[in-house]
Amino acid sequence: METSAGHEETSVAPGEQSLTRIEAFSGPLPPPAILAQYDALVPGTAARILETAEGQTRHRQSLERAAIEHDITQARRGLTYGFVVVCLCLVLSAAFVFTGHDQAGIAVVVTTLGTVAGTFIFGTQRRQAERREKRRMRADEPSRSARETD
Repeated sequence: METSAGHEETSVAPGEQSLTRIEAFSGPLPPPAILAQYDALVPGTAARILETAEGQTRHRQSLERAAIEHDITQARRGLTYGFVVVCLCLVLSAAFVFTGHDQAGIAVVVTTLGTVAGTFIFGTQRRQAERREKRRMRADEPSRSARETD
């Protein structure tokens, strides 16, 4: 008898035992035995499957490389803009001090330094939180893959 999932069901008489074998794989490529079976059915299929997996790997790596390069460019741009803003604030502060507005000059310096320090502290905390999350996810991976094979 066939079920809707396409599996065969057999009835087992009392006192008899039934053995069920389930095979599964995970990943971009099937195991070599299955590749060989594909190749036996349609010659060249295994090579096409390998080429497809290699192409997907190259594509994924190029996307990851582009994302990393974009992040680096954004970080450099942010540092450059931050440096320019801090320099302008220091020039403004010096102008205030030299024109007799000492309190305004000090306020600009303190505000600028406080903002820069806050930005670095916030960024450091965010990066630490991301690293903790990645470590937690990596620690969970073996248990997740063990559940999938059960």
